[in-house]
Amino acid sequence: APAPLLGLDGELDSSNPKEGKYSLKLRGRMTFHYRDFEGTAVADWDASWLKQSKKPAIWFPEITQRIILNPNTAYELSFWAKTDAVAKDNITFEAPGGVSINFKDDQDCVNQWKNYKLAIPPVNVEGAQIIRVKNCSDQTFWVDDIKITRKEIKLEAKADDSKKESFQPASVNPMPLAEKAVSSGTVSTENTRQAGEIPDFEKSPQDAIGILFDEEIRTFNLIPLPPNVEGSLEKRNAGNKTGWAIVPTPKEKGGNGAEMMYFTVFNDFPSWKGISGIKVEVEYFDATPGALVFRYDSTEDSIWMAMPPEETGLVLKGDKVWKKTVFSLASPAFKKRCNGGDFRFDFSRNKDSDPKENVILKKITVFKE
Repeated sequence: APAPLLGLDGELDSSNPKEGKYSLKLRGRMTFHYRDFEGTAVADWDASWLKQSKKPAIWFPEITQRIILNPNTAYELSFWAKTDAVAKDNITFEAPGGVSINFKDDQDCVNQWKNYKLAIPPVNVEGAQIIRVKNCSDQTFWVDDIKITRKEIKLEAKADDSKKESFQPASVNPMPLAEKAVSSGTVSTENTRQAGEIPDFEKSPQDAIGILFDEEIRTFNLIPLPPNVEGSLEKRNAGNKTGWAIVPTPKEKGGNGAEMMYFTVFNDFPSWKGISGIKVEVEYFDATPGALVFRYDSTEDSIWMAMPPEETGLVLKGDKVWKKTVFSLASPAFKKRCNGGDFRFDFSRNKDSDPKENVILKKITVFKE
């Protein structure tokens, strides 16, 4: 990251530990102007819009940590927290499974440590999960002594589980990138698709990974991150198809009104990192006017914005039609630095958009050109 961003979100604080030598300190929100970035590598890209808008930007400190949990197993997360004053805006601590605590208006932890606990429900996803702490207030926030304990309670499968409209993916199908199973039982690495053809990640795992948003979310080495303060997924029917809409997380669960969804590569694919020719095709339902912005974790130590060819952005017309577009990734990193994910979709509304309508996803394919 460029110099102005180093240590921006937080730091280890030796003056306020609960246990041991340090606690984790998150600063309150900060305001930046273009002059804060001028002369750095970020000025020509990430901060260029600041120069054009001539308005300051507000930075909300945020720290994420990846953890590995056993699927279908319950956990308890315990931690200590404190603030330097009563928070008038959201300070959220999010755990896997869509559970969180909002410290807005919490007086019990002002200038004193208080213990908090979160019950993490069994999650039907293998691999890394995300703990996220975000400070949208002006107050300083400290956290310390974070512990995760495995519980003996386990989720038993029920006959009608398939009918539940759960956010969690119905299946995770880790398939080797360099292998392709065929009907004879042998393995082939031959690329049989035609030039310009989008590969099928179910049939050609060596060429693509992806997600199908049907009655259940089916994942193929690409998974959505659990709901957080910036958005969640909700099953919708539109245009004779079933998909999943990007919707705001309810305010009572810490939602900040954003309509974003993060995705992460299930396995590490070293051969995909830092190379050109990676593309992301998305099939979506254009339900209401706005824009769909795609950002991803790049090798340039920043989150880049990817645009469809010959466009300045993916403009949504609200014409109630299923569509497809392809985003090109100039230099993907896939290091989970996009708030814990590898990329995200950010739905931005127009002033005349219908608040009851949301962009709906049907299929995402990540593939090599």
